[in-house]
Amino acid sequence: MSTNVLATPRSSHVRANTTRECAPQVRAYSAEYPLTQRRALPVRTVAYRRPAGRPVAYRGTGIRVSTAAHGRSPVSLKATVVVAVGAAVATMWLLMLGQVSAAGVGGAGVPDRVAVVQVAPGETLADVASRVAPEAPRSAVISKIRELNELDSATVQAGQTLVSPVG
Repeated sequence: MSTNVLATPRSSHVRANTTRECAPQVRAYSAEYPLTQRRALPVRTVAYRRPAGRPVAYRGTGIRVSTAAHGRSPVSLKATVVVAVGAAVATMWLLMLGQVSAAGVGGAGVPDRVAVVQVAPGETLADVASRVAPEAPRSAVISKIRELNELDSATVQAGQTLVSPVG
C-alpha cells in the first residue's frame, strides 16, 4: 500500500483556501466618551459563504445586474471619418491660433543681427542696449548682450567692445 506524500487531509485543505465574504453589521458607538469624542466600535461581521456554482447575490446594494448578452456594435466608417476630420480641424485651428498669438505678442523682439559695439565713456549696459536696439525691449537686449559676451554682471568699462544685437 503506497501513500501519497503530496496529499493533505481534505478538511485542512478546504480551510486553508476558503475565502469568506462578510456582511457588515450596523456600527455601534461607545457610550464611555462624550458626544463630541465618540468613536466607532469595531464592526462584527457575519460570515457568508456562497456555494460553488451559485451566482453572486447582490443583496441590499440596489444595483441590478443585467443578464442579457451584450455584444460590441461595430463602429461605422462614416463615424470614424467624422471623428478624424473633426480632430484635424481642431488641430489646425489651434495651430493657427498659436501662430496669430505669437505674431501679435511682444511686437518687436530682440534683433537677430549682431555687431561689435564699443562702450562710450560714462555709458552703462542699459544705455548701450538703448543705443543699439531702440525698438526692442531694453531688458531683453541687456540679457542677450550678457549672454553673447558671457558677462557675470551688468558692469562695463569705457572702451570695452561687446557683441550686441542691432536693429
